[in-house]
Amino acid sequence: MKYLSIDPGGTTGVCRYDSDSRDFWLHQIPTTTVDEYGKFWKFLAYEHQAGVKTLICEQFNFRLQERTRTKINYTPAELIGIVKLFSWTFGLDLHFQMAAEGAIGPNVFWTEQKIRKLGLWKTSSPHAMDALGHMLQYVSFKENDKYFIGQLRPKQDLKGF
Repeated sequence: MKYLSIDPGGTTGVCRYDSDSRDFWLHQIPTTTVDEYGKFWKFLAYEHQAGVKTLICEQFNFRLQERTRTKINYTPAELIGIVKLFSWTFGLDLHFQMAAEGAIGPNVFWTEQKIRKLGLWKTSSPHAMDALGHMLQYVSFKENDKYFIGQLRPKQDLKGF
């Protein structure tokens, strides 16, 4: 099964995961202009043709403490609209996560340290890393696939037995 997680924003992070091969593909896509929105739609279409059946997307939350700000970037909300329409048009499963569930940080399960231990960390791609965090969160806790959690356990030295 193939999944695609999305961290929407001016630079959108994406992560494709194939549960059969356990392969990840990480990328960042510029998404600030109407033309780039169109390219993002085409990217989703390509991923769907390649077998992606499930989308996982970070949701946009307007925070009460930001209500007095004069400049709020609504790009994530606009991209979520594209993702919702794409999912509905092509009948894909769509799941949302709060940033606190999957985006990389100190207060989430999938921290930078754990992702480094898996050998998946790419310093030059922070948005792709957030998409990876959402993917690992979804696969580990919604699909109940504990493979990657198991990879975090210390290896036992069986020499001498």
